[in-house]
Amino acid sequence: MPKLYKNIGLLFVGTGMLHTALGVLLFGNHLVAIYSAGLINGIDQHFDRGFAFWFVFAGLLMIILGYLMDWVVRKNQLRLPKSFGYLLIGVCLIGILVMPIGGFWLVLLQGIYIVIQANKKLQVTAQLID
Repeated sequence: MPKLYKNIGLLFVGTGMLHTALGVLLFGNHLVAIYSAGLINGIDQHFDRGFAFWFVFAGLLMIILGYLMDWVVRKNQLRLPKSFGYLLIGVCLIGILVMPIGGFWLVLLQGIYIVIQANKKLQVTAQLID
């Protein structure tokens, strides 16, 4: 298994961390407004707050998904299903159509790489005990 593929989950975690950090930097004032409103129903009718929340929350979900991907690939020595790569590609293509300038391109590349690697046979190596 190529080294890059072994770390595909960590790459996805990194993507999620970048997304979350950008959300905090770009929309920190909206997040503070949510907190100041008391968190519970802190978004109310303020759509800018809702956008900020979902931007950061999407990053957190990508981090969680990346950890799961890492567990599958690195800890269990399995390849991610080809269908998972296709789902990432599909979601990203929709995102790119709606918002061509954005981070969907980064995840699209990861989805394509997952599909390419899913088509390769898994080579299992056994270590001989002396």
